[in-house]
Amino acid sequence: MDPTKVVVEPGANKDVLVFKLLDRATGAVLSEIPNQTPQQAADNPAYKSGALLNQQV
Repeated sequence: MDPTKVVVEPGANKDVLVFKLLDRATGAVLSEIPNQTPQQAADNPAYKSGALLNQQV
């Protein structure tokens, strides 16, 4: 089993998603990524598929 998991939650603004990378064993948040709204990403010509989640810890 992978030692981490990704959880997606709504942000303070309902159009913003917050991606959290959690340690499965402890539940600790390893990374929290409040990214662009999906519409902003779609409107950005430089956006590449998966770029919102392409992170390393």
